[in-house]
Amino acid sequence: MRPAPDPPGPWPHAHLEGRVLRLDGDRFSVSLHPDWDHFVDPRLPETLAGWGLVSPDAVPGWRRWTVAGGRLLSVSLEHSWALPAWARAWRAAGEPLTVVHLDRHTDCGAPLLLLDGWGEMQDCLTGAPVRAGAPDSLEAAVDSGSIGIGGFVAPAVAAGLVREMVHAFPSRTPLPERRRCTLAVGAGAPHPRRPDLRWMSVSLDGGTAPATHRVPYLATHVPALPGRLDGPLVLDVDLDYASNRLRGEPDWEDAPGPELTEEEFAADLRLALRALDPTRIACVSVGTSPRYCPSERWRPLLDALSAVLAERLGVTLEGLLPWDPG
Repeated sequence: MRPAPDPPGPWPHAHLEGRVLRLDGDRFSVSLHPDWDHFVDPRLPETLAGWGLVSPDAVPGWRRWTVAGGRLLSVSLEHSWALPAWARAWRAAGEPLTVVHLDRHTDCGAPLLLLDGWGEMQDCLTGAPVRAGAPDSLEAAVDSGSIGIGGFVAPAVAAGLVREMVHAFPSRTPLPERRRCTLAVGAGAPHPRRPDLRWMSVSLDGGTAPATHRVPYLATHVPALPGRLDGPLVLDVDLDYASNRLRGEPDWEDAPGPELTEEEFAADLRLALRALDPTRIACVSVGTSPRYCPSERWRPLLDALSAVLAERLGVTLEGLLPWDPG
Protein backbone atom coordinates (compact mmCIF):
# COMPACT_ATOMS: atom_id res chain seq x y z
CA MET A 1 0.00 0.00 0.00
CA ARG A 2 1.33 3.42 -0.93
CA PRO A 3 1.84 5.69 2.08
CA ALA A 4 -0.33 8.81 2.29
CA PRO A 5 1.39 11.85 0.76
CA ASP A 6 2.86 14.41 3.09
CA PRO A 7 0.95 17.69 3.28
CA PRO A 8 2.43 20.10 0.72
CA GLY A 9 3.02 22.71 3.49
CA PRO A 10 3.66 26.00 3.90
CA TRP A 11 1.28 28.35 2.15
CA PRO A 12 2.44 31.66 0.61
CA HIS A 13 1.27 34.14 3.21
CA ALA A 14 3.55 37.04 2.29
CA HIS A 15 0.57 38.95 0.88
CA LEU A 16 -0.94 39.12 4.38
CA GLU A 17 1.97 41.02 5.88
CA GLY A 18 0.81 44.30 7.38
CA ARG A 19 -0.02 45.95 10.64
CA VAL A 20 -1.03 42.81 12.49
CA LEU A 21 1.10 40.10 10.85
CA ARG A 22 4.90 39.87 10.98
CA LEU A 23 6.82 37.33 8.91
CA ASP A 24 10.23 35.74 9.39
CA GLY A 25 10.73 33.05 6.79
CA ASP A 26 8.08 30.41 7.40
CA ARG A 27 7.29 31.79 10.85
CA PHE A 28 4.73 34.45 11.51
CA SER A 29 3.36 36.22 14.54
CA VAL A 30 0.11 38.07 15.01
CA SER A 31 -0.34 41.13 17.17
CA LEU A 32 -3.45 43.15 17.97
CA HIS A 33 -3.98 46.59 16.58
CA PRO A 34 -3.76 49.29 19.29
CA ASP A 35 -7.52 49.80 19.03
CA TRP A 36 -8.07 46.15 19.86
CA ASP A 37 -11.63 46.59 21.11
CA HIS A 38 -12.83 46.40 17.50
CA PHE A 39 -11.73 42.75 17.51
CA VAL A 40 -13.19 41.65 20.85
CA ASP A 41 -16.73 40.42 21.52
CA PRO A 42 -17.15 40.80 25.30
CA ARG A 43 -20.42 38.81 25.38
CA LEU A 44 -19.03 35.81 23.46
CA PRO A 45 -18.27 33.54 26.47
CA GLU A 46 -21.78 34.10 27.83
CA THR A 47 -23.34 33.45 24.41
CA LEU A 48 -21.29 30.30 23.81
CA ALA A 49 -22.36 28.92 27.19
CA GLY A 50 -25.97 29.31 26.07
CA TRP A 51 -25.11 27.23 22.99
CA GLY A 52 -23.60 24.51 25.18
CA LEU A 53 -20.05 25.45 24.16
CA VAL A 54 -17.56 25.79 27.01
CA SER A 55 -14.63 27.08 24.97
CA PRO A 56 -14.06 29.33 21.94
CA ASP A 57 -12.12 26.39 20.48
CA ALA A 58 -15.51 24.79 19.78
CA VAL A 59 -16.68 27.69 17.61
CA PRO A 60 -15.11 26.64 14.27
CA GLY A 61 -16.71 23.21 14.24
CA TRP A 62 -20.27 24.00 15.36
CA ARG A 63 -22.85 23.36 12.64
CA ARG A 64 -26.17 21.60 12.17
CA TRP A 65 -28.22 20.77 9.11
CA THR A 66 -31.42 19.01 8.21
CA VAL A 67 -33.88 18.58 5.35
CA ALA A 68 -37.35 20.08 5.82
CA GLY A 69 -40.04 20.76 3.25
CA GLY A 70 -37.79 19.39 0.52
CA ARG A 71 -35.07 21.95 1.31
CA LEU A 72 -31.72 21.62 2.99
CA LEU A 73 -31.43 23.94 6.01
CA SER A 74 -28.02 24.65 7.52
CA VAL A 75 -26.96 26.75 10.52
CA SER A 76 -23.35 27.20 11.60
CA LEU A 77 -21.29 29.61 13.60
CA GLU A 78 -18.52 29.95 11.00
CA HIS A 79 -20.04 30.74 7.62
CA SER A 80 -17.66 28.41 5.74
CA TRP A 81 -19.87 25.42 6.68
CA ALA A 82 -22.31 26.70 4.06
CA LEU A 83 -20.10 25.03 1.42
CA PRO A 84 -20.85 21.38 2.33
CA ALA A 85 -24.52 22.36 2.65
CA TRP A 86 -24.44 23.69 -0.91
CA ALA A 87 -22.76 20.46 -2.04
CA ARG A 88 -25.56 18.37 -0.55
CA ALA A 89 -28.18 20.62 -2.16
CA TRP A 90 -26.36 20.38 -5.51
CA ARG A 91 -26.26 16.60 -5.28
CA ALA A 92 -29.98 16.47 -4.49
CA ALA A 93 -30.90 18.93 -7.27
CA GLY A 94 -28.68 17.32 -9.90
CA GLU A 95 -27.64 20.66 -11.41
CA PRO A 96 -25.64 23.80 -10.49
CA LEU A 97 -27.10 26.30 -8.04
CA THR A 98 -27.66 30.05 -8.13
CA VAL A 99 -26.55 31.44 -4.77
CA VAL A 100 -28.18 34.59 -3.38
CA HIS A 101 -25.64 35.69 -0.77
CA LEU A 102 -26.79 38.21 1.90
CA ASP A 103 -23.50 39.32 3.43
CA ARG A 104 -21.31 42.38 4.04
CA HIS A 105 -18.35 40.49 2.49
CA THR A 106 -17.91 38.70 -0.84
CA ASP A 107 -16.29 35.59 0.73
CA CYS A 108 -14.59 35.24 -2.67
CA GLY A 109 -11.02 35.09 -1.40
CA ALA A 110 -8.61 32.28 -2.26
CA PRO A 111 -8.74 29.25 0.05
CA LEU A 112 -5.66 27.24 1.01
CA LEU A 113 -6.33 24.67 -1.69
CA LEU A 114 -4.03 23.30 -4.37
CA LEU A 115 -4.93 22.11 -7.86
CA ASP A 116 -3.22 19.29 -9.70
CA GLY A 117 -2.80 19.04 -13.47
CA TRP A 118 -6.34 17.68 -13.85
CA GLY A 119 -7.90 20.48 -11.82
CA GLU A 120 -8.55 18.26 -8.80
CA MET A 121 -8.51 20.07 -5.46
CA GLN A 122 -6.24 19.16 -2.57
CA ASP A 123 -6.14 20.36 1.03
CA CYS A 124 -2.74 22.03 1.46
CA LEU A 125 -2.62 21.29 5.20
CA THR A 126 -3.53 17.60 5.16
CA GLY A 127 -2.83 16.51 1.58
CA ALA A 128 -6.34 15.03 1.35
CA PRO A 129 -8.39 15.28 -1.86
CA VAL A 130 -11.33 17.70 -1.83
CA ARG A 131 -14.27 16.65 -4.02
CA ALA A 132 -17.63 18.26 -4.72
CA GLY A 133 -19.38 14.91 -4.87
CA ALA A 134 -18.14 14.06 -1.39
CA PRO A 135 -19.46 16.68 1.07
CA ASP A 136 -17.51 14.93 3.83
CA SER A 137 -14.27 15.88 2.06
CA LEU A 138 -15.41 19.51 1.95
CA GLU A 139 -16.24 19.33 5.66
CA ALA A 140 -12.76 17.95 6.34
CA ALA A 141 -11.17 20.88 4.47
CA VAL A 142 -13.29 23.36 6.43
CA ASP A 143 -12.37 21.58 9.63
CA SER A 144 -8.64 21.67 8.80
CA GLY A 145 -8.81 25.40 8.12
CA SER A 146 -7.89 25.18 4.43
CA ILE A 147 -11.34 26.49 3.54
CA GLY A 148 -12.22 29.45 5.73
CA ILE A 149 -14.91 32.06 6.13
CA GLY A 150 -13.51 34.32 3.41
CA GLY A 151 -12.74 31.62 0.87
CA PHE A 152 -15.56 29.09 0.65
CA VAL A 153 -17.21 30.44 -2.51
CA ALA A 154 -14.28 29.71 -4.86
CA PRO A 155 -14.20 25.93 -4.18
CA ALA A 156 -17.93 25.82 -4.92
CA VAL A 157 -17.27 27.43 -8.29
CA ALA A 158 -14.25 25.21 -9.03
CA ALA A 159 -16.29 22.12 -8.18
CA GLY A 160 -19.13 23.10 -10.50
CA LEU A 161 -21.68 23.55 -7.71
CA VAL A 162 -22.56 27.14 -8.64
CA ARG A 163 -23.82 28.66 -11.88
CA GLU A 164 -24.19 32.26 -10.65
CA MET A 165 -23.39 34.33 -7.54
CA VAL A 166 -25.74 37.16 -6.57
CA HIS A 167 -24.34 39.18 -3.69
CA ALA A 168 -27.01 41.23 -1.92
CA PHE A 169 -26.15 44.14 0.39
CA PRO A 170 -28.34 46.20 2.74
CA SER A 171 -29.81 49.24 1.02
CA ARG A 172 -27.68 51.82 2.83
CA THR A 173 -24.40 49.98 2.19
CA PRO A 174 -22.19 51.17 -0.71
CA LEU A 175 -21.86 48.61 -3.48
CA PRO A 176 -18.48 47.39 -4.78
CA GLU A 177 -17.02 49.22 -7.75
CA ARG A 178 -17.59 46.18 -9.96
CA ARG A 179 -21.26 45.39 -9.66
CA ARG A 180 -21.58 43.00 -12.58
CA CYS A 181 -18.52 40.97 -13.48
CA THR A 182 -17.12 37.44 -13.61
CA LEU A 183 -15.99 35.33 -10.68
CA ALA A 184 -12.99 33.49 -12.11
CA VAL A 185 -11.30 30.53 -10.40
CA GLY A 186 -8.24 28.72 -11.70
CA ALA A 187 -4.69 27.54 -11.07
CA GLY A 188 -2.27 30.23 -9.96
CA ALA A 189 1.35 30.13 -8.84
CA PRO A 190 3.08 26.76 -8.43
CA HIS A 191 3.76 25.49 -4.94
CA PRO A 192 7.45 26.13 -4.12
CA ARG A 193 8.01 22.56 -2.93
CA ARG A 194 5.52 20.75 -5.16
CA PRO A 195 5.77 22.15 -8.71
CA ASP A 196 3.13 19.65 -9.84
CA LEU A 197 0.59 21.53 -7.72
CA ARG A 198 -0.64 25.09 -8.07
CA TRP A 199 -2.44 27.38 -5.63
CA MET A 200 -6.08 28.07 -6.36
CA SER A 201 -6.45 31.62 -7.68
CA VAL A 202 -9.60 33.72 -7.53
CA SER A 203 -10.54 37.05 -9.09
CA LEU A 204 -13.58 39.22 -9.61
CA ASP A 205 -12.96 40.80 -12.99
CA GLY A 206 -14.34 41.48 -16.42
CA GLY A 207 -13.54 37.98 -17.64
CA THR A 208 -9.87 38.52 -18.54
CA ALA A 209 -8.08 36.63 -15.73
CA PRO A 210 -6.79 33.11 -16.51
CA ALA A 211 -9.29 30.66 -15.12
CA THR A 212 -10.69 27.18 -15.55
CA HIS A 213 -14.11 28.09 -14.13
CA ARG A 214 -16.11 31.30 -14.52
CA VAL A 215 -19.55 32.24 -13.28
CA PRO A 216 -21.48 35.52 -13.48
CA TYR A 217 -21.25 37.69 -10.36
CA LEU A 218 -23.74 40.43 -9.50
CA ALA A 219 -23.54 42.83 -6.55
CA THR A 220 -26.81 44.59 -5.76
CA HIS A 221 -29.04 45.81 -2.97
CA VAL A 222 -31.76 43.50 -1.71
CA PRO A 223 -34.66 45.62 -3.07
CA ALA A 224 -33.06 45.40 -6.53
CA LEU A 225 -32.64 41.61 -6.63
CA PRO A 226 -33.45 40.30 -10.12
CA GLY A 227 -36.77 38.54 -10.38
CA ARG A 228 -35.58 35.89 -12.80
CA LEU A 229 -32.71 33.64 -11.76
CA ASP A 230 -31.87 30.28 -13.31
CA GLY A 231 -31.64 26.89 -11.69
CA PRO A 232 -32.15 25.73 -8.12
CA LEU A 233 -31.67 28.58 -5.64
CA VAL A 234 -29.72 28.97 -2.42
CA LEU A 235 -30.60 31.67 0.10
CA ASP A 236 -27.35 32.18 1.98
CA VAL A 237 -27.42 34.54 4.98
CA ASP A 238 -24.54 35.83 7.08
CA LEU A 239 -25.72 37.62 10.23
CA ASP A 240 -23.12 40.33 9.64
CA TYR A 241 -25.58 41.47 6.97
CA ALA A 242 -27.49 42.95 9.91
CA SER A 243 -24.52 43.93 12.07
CA ASN A 244 -20.86 44.14 11.05
CA ARG A 245 -19.95 46.12 14.17
CA LEU A 246 -16.90 44.09 15.27
CA ARG A 247 -15.17 44.03 11.86
CA GLY A 248 -12.68 41.36 12.92
CA GLU A 249 -10.13 41.98 10.21
CA PRO A 250 -7.06 44.19 9.65
CA ASP A 251 -8.98 46.74 7.57
CA TRP A 252 -11.46 47.38 10.38
CA GLU A 253 -11.16 51.14 9.81
CA ASP A 254 -13.52 50.76 6.87
CA ALA A 255 -17.02 51.86 7.83
CA PRO A 256 -19.00 48.94 9.28
CA GLY A 257 -22.12 50.02 7.42
CA PRO A 258 -25.60 50.40 8.85
CA GLU A 259 -26.72 48.51 11.94
CA LEU A 260 -30.05 46.86 11.10
CA THR A 261 -32.70 46.24 13.70
CA GLU A 262 -34.37 42.83 13.80
CA GLU A 263 -37.40 44.41 12.09
CA GLU A 264 -35.25 45.86 9.29
CA PHE A 265 -33.44 42.55 8.89
CA ALA A 266 -36.75 40.68 8.64
CA ALA A 267 -38.06 43.22 6.12
CA ASP A 268 -35.01 42.66 3.89
CA LEU A 269 -35.43 38.89 4.16
CA ARG A 270 -39.05 39.23 3.06
CA LEU A 271 -37.96 41.35 0.08
CA ALA A 272 -35.36 38.76 -0.88
CA LEU A 273 -37.81 35.87 -0.64
CA ARG A 274 -40.44 37.84 -2.55
CA ALA A 275 -37.96 38.17 -5.44
CA LEU A 276 -37.16 34.44 -5.48
CA ASP A 277 -39.34 31.61 -6.69
CA PRO A 278 -40.02 29.70 -3.43
CA THR A 279 -40.57 26.44 -5.29
CA ARG A 280 -36.95 26.53 -6.51
CA ILE A 281 -35.22 27.30 -3.20
CA ALA A 282 -33.18 24.15 -2.61
CA CYS A 283 -31.13 25.33 0.35
CA VAL A 284 -31.09 27.97 3.11
CA SER A 285 -27.66 28.33 4.73
CA VAL A 286 -26.95 30.62 7.67
CA GLY A 287 -23.74 31.68 9.44
CA THR A 288 -23.69 33.69 12.67
CA SER A 289 -20.36 35.32 11.80
CA PRO A 290 -18.34 35.38 15.04
CA ARG A 291 -15.85 38.30 15.15
CA TYR A 292 -18.11 40.34 12.88
CA CYS A 293 -21.69 40.15 14.18
CA PRO A 294 -21.81 40.71 17.98
CA SER A 295 -22.89 37.50 19.70
CA GLU A 296 -25.68 39.15 21.71
CA ARG A 297 -27.47 39.72 18.40
CA TRP A 298 -27.36 36.13 17.18
CA ARG A 299 -30.49 34.88 18.95
CA PRO A 300 -32.87 37.75 18.04
CA LEU A 301 -31.64 37.75 14.43
CA LEU A 302 -32.00 33.97 14.10
CA ASP A 303 -35.47 34.14 15.63
CA ALA A 304 -36.40 36.83 13.08
CA LEU A 305 -35.00 34.71 10.25
CA SER A 306 -36.87 31.61 11.42
CA ALA A 307 -40.14 33.56 11.59
CA VAL A 308 -39.70 34.85 8.01
CA LEU A 309 -38.88 31.35 6.74
CA ALA A 310 -42.10 30.12 8.38
CA GLU A 311 -44.09 32.87 6.66
CA ARG A 312 -42.58 32.49 3.20
CA LEU A 313 -41.41 28.88 2.94
CA GLY A 314 -43.33 27.01 5.61
CA VAL A 315 -40.17 25.87 7.40
CA THR A 316 -38.36 27.06 10.54
CA LEU A 317 -34.95 26.63 12.14
CA GLU A 318 -36.46 24.43 14.85
CA GLY A 319 -34.05 21.66 15.82
CA LEU A 320 -31.05 23.54 14.41
CA LEU A 321 -30.71 26.00 17.27
CA PRO A 322 -30.03 25.50 20.99
CA TRP A 323 -33.48 26.95 21.70
CA ASP A 324 -36.95 26.73 20.21
CA PRO A 325 -37.27 29.69 17.80
CA GLY A 326 -41.02 29.62 18.34
